[in-house]
Amino acid sequence: MSVKSIPAARRQYIREYMWANGKKIYRRNCERLHQLLGNKCAVCGETEKLTVNNKDLAVSKDELVDLSHLWSLSIEKLAAYLPKIHLLCPQHRQDARRKIRPFTHGLWWAAYKKKCQCEECEEFRANYALERRENRRYKKLGLKPKTGLPIN
Repeated sequence: MSVKSIPAARRQYIREYMWANGKKIYRRNCERLHQLLGNKCAVCGETEKLTVNNKDLAVSKDELVDLSHLWSLSIEKLAAYLPKIHLLCPQHRQDARRKIRPFTHGLWWAAYKKKCQCEECEEFRANYALERRENRRYKKLGLKPKTGLPIN
């Protein structure tokens, strides 16, 4: 069923209803899902700041559960996904992702995107910032970065 097949008045009603009640419905469904999954981290038992995650991240992308639509499913439909998902605290979620997709320390991705605090990444961040400042100075003066030759 396409959106255009729904009468305009009905679309307007749905839009207004979701605007007024969307957050409430979302929070209620989140609480229900957390209760079904035990309301604690599957690894350590933590009960704060939990997120729903796939149990096996090593499977292909097609086999992973699309977590974005779980909040809107009925209990009957949700029951099919329960064996494939679990709750994790922020620390164990990060650990699980690193096991599947580890990153190399001392590179831009680790230092800036992953905000790694190891010595290698800290050193990279310092050198990268220094190099960018130097390149900006050269460009401001109309010179090629690193060589100091005029730009033609």
